[in-house]
Amino acid sequence: MKVINTRRIIKAFPNVESCIKHLELLRWNNKPVCPRCNGQQPKKHSEGWKCTNKSCNRKFNVKTGTIFQNSKVPLNDWFLAIYLVIKEKTKGISSVALAEEIEVTQKTAWYMLQKIRIMIGNRDKWVLGPYNYVEADELYFGGIARFKHNLNKELGNTGFKRGGGHYLSNSIILGLIERGGKLVLKHVCNTKSKTIHKFIDDHLIRGSTIFTDGFKGYNGLNKEHYHDTIKHSEGSYVRGRVHTNTIESVWSYLQTGFKAIYKRPSDKYFQRYLDEFSEKFNWKSITKYDQFNLFLSRCECYMSYLDIIK
Repeated sequence: MKVINTRRIIKAFPNVESCIKHLELLRWNNKPVCPRCNGQQPKKHSEGWKCTNKSCNRKFNVKTGTIFQNSKVPLNDWFLAIYLVIKEKTKGISSVALAEEIEVTQKTAWYMLQKIRIMIGNRDKWVLGPYNYVEADELYFGGIARFKHNLNKELGNTGFKRGGGHYLSNSIILGLIERGGKLVLKHVCNTKSKTIHKFIDDHLIRGSTIFTDGFKGYNGLNKEHYHDTIKHSEGSYVRGRVHTNTIESVWSYLQTGFKAIYKRPSDKYFQRYLDEFSEKFNWKSITKYDQFNLFLSRCECYMSYLDIIK
């Protein structure tokens, strides 16, 4: 099944048994392994498998040690939910919409989506450069304070209004994108030079070529990299190879998708939304079916409700 859509997913995984077979193939290559002691020769059991090591002797199944463990939602509904998340390149799905699609409560759908986003972010960090040009920029999601309504300025509010008259502060995002390559997004609390430099140093190979705008937080990057700037304040946006148009287009996609689907994600979970967006962006060159299987291959990260909300 190289090409998938909603109908084909439902047809390919009509019940829990079909999902278990597919997950066992991806996770174990049809050779079950005990998740506790890595025992290689478990016996078939009514609940799945049973380890034959005397020191272990544990019962387990393909969901043990994954995001699906202890979940009352059937696996075929989980598979459909994962597909619906990856379906849109730059948009996701809200918990309300997912609840309607798989017929669960909104709270259950929210819990599932948080698990899926954590699973998406469960990977080694991307490191960009040194052969392709890299662009860096920052985004104040919600706008900049000086452009807000006068009432918001007086109150010191810089975000969207929430119930009860409470305002949330801006969500600040730092972005790095390799032209023709990967995208990295990071939710940060400020745009101080120290914060920006640490983010860039974590994700950019020393000696790479990086382009930014004239924001002073990028000053000093030329100590580790080849750094050139384009000064938007002077009306300049492209100077030969020097520009930040690629990362600017990412901000356009991100704001459009977020405001249409999520409205205003909370700062507490904001990084998970960014991971979802950036990973789907980075996987744009592979098929949806390969993306679907790649998602499933990262499912080995059991988490409780407290792990989700902490």
